[in-house]
Amino acid sequence: MTWWTAARRTLILVSGFVVGAAIVLATLWLLDVRVYRQALADANQARDRLASIGDLSIVFRDVSTAIEPSVVDIITQRSAPIPGGGPVEVGNGSGVIIEVDGGRGWIVTNNHVVANATGIVVTLADGREFTSPDAQVIGTDPPTDLAVIEISAPRLIAADWGESERLGKGDWVVAFGSPFGYVGSMTAGIVSELGRNTLDRRRGRAGVLGRGSYEDFIQTDAAINPGNSGGPLVDLTGRVVGINTAIASRSGGFDGIGFAIPESMARPIVEQLKDIGRVRRGWLGVTIDAAPINGAFIRTVYANTPAAAALEAGDIVTAVNGETIFEDQDLRNLIASMSPGTAVTLEVVRDEQPIEVRVTLGELPTDMLSFAAPPVPSRALSPQMLGFVLADPAALPNVPNRRIVVGAVRNASPAARAGLRPGDAILEINGIEIDTPDELLGRLADIAPGESINLTVATPTSERIVTIRP
Repeated sequence: MTWWTAARRTLILVSGFVVGAAIVLATLWLLDVRVYRQALADANQARDRLASIGDLSIVFRDVSTAIEPSVVDIITQRSAPIPGGGPVEVGNGSGVIIEVDGGRGWIVTNNHVVANATGIVVTLADGREFTSPDAQVIGTDPPTDLAVIEISAPRLIAADWGESERLGKGDWVVAFGSPFGYVGSMTAGIVSELGRNTLDRRRGRAGVLGRGSYEDFIQTDAAINPGNSGGPLVDLTGRVVGINTAIASRSGGFDGIGFAIPESMARPIVEQLKDIGRVRRGWLGVTIDAAPINGAFIRTVYANTPAAAALEAGDIVTAVNGETIFEDQDLRNLIASMSPGTAVTLEVVRDEQPIEVRVTLGELPTDMLSFAAPPVPSRALSPQMLGFVLADPAALPNVPNRRIVVGAVRNASPAARAGLRPGDAILEINGIEIDTPDELLGRLADIAPGESINLTVATPTSERIVTIRP
């Protein structure tokens, strides 16, 4: 090989390397440019999206402009319960003007804000103050913690009711009021939950409004503090969807859980308080409890009441006028929201069979403590009266002798206290073997009131006797 041939070969190799390197560098440059351009485009898009946050701020400003003229500060005076008189206690709350007619207006607030007050001072957003007789409480409803104040004044601005039933979890809401006396405060958050009922029998919790109350709260993380009570909870259209009422807190301050009475409950009650000064509620004449399945368990039916001819102890009400009843409080709230004289159709499970009954509601007595009607005598015992329901045996293939299987057990019922559990297969009752649900019903019907019931039950791994004392 001559030197020229070797030099040419070397030149070709070097040229190939240079060209290859150039291609690699060009490719890397193009990739870098592409990454840069994509990053630039992403950044610009993000800036465009962030610019729309200004629109959201405008929404909140408009909500404030729309609702603040209707929000009032309420200062109350109460005499301390000391014999011979004591120092005057001063309380603070909020309210919202919800209706105006000429020189009169009606303010919604909480009952606990004005209860037992010897004097009130209502301060409007424009700074005007009104006391009795120009501002006076005309109606209260402790079971829902609502109250209405009538005010006589010119140039009042009323807020608009919204529709709480259109709210969904995650929706923006805004709370207005005077927390700790800071008049005109506004906080924002979302709907954390709907239909919240703070009553919990299993934990012995009476609920934030106490036993005998009606709860169906909107739960929100919009800050609600002492002084916010009675103020409006507002959606982003500037309409009132709730009345701020309570918080769940271990510190006494806001811990992220606030409760508001929904418009759907507050609105009709406010109308009655405004018109007649009290609330007339529908009434069946029964006591109820949680059911082992969805529905409300009828524990007692009282004589000479609307329910006496239609319902029986042990029934489970699953719907009212087609509206599903998921738990006992649903039935209580729904019936109470209806007017006396309303005819309702109840869907009921009785002896494991669905039926329909019609009842014309009466009026809930104003003093249930003095209500003295005797209970209607109970009919023959049934699984429902003992606190359990039967399951479809085909749904539990691993249970021996699968003809009579416990599907669910009601908390705190006689069956639950005896230790009966879902999935138990019932083999015998008081030592007599049974093979079908009808045989179980028949044997229960023969048992005298108050007599103990011994059930032999089996699981895939054991067999035991459960003694139920009705």
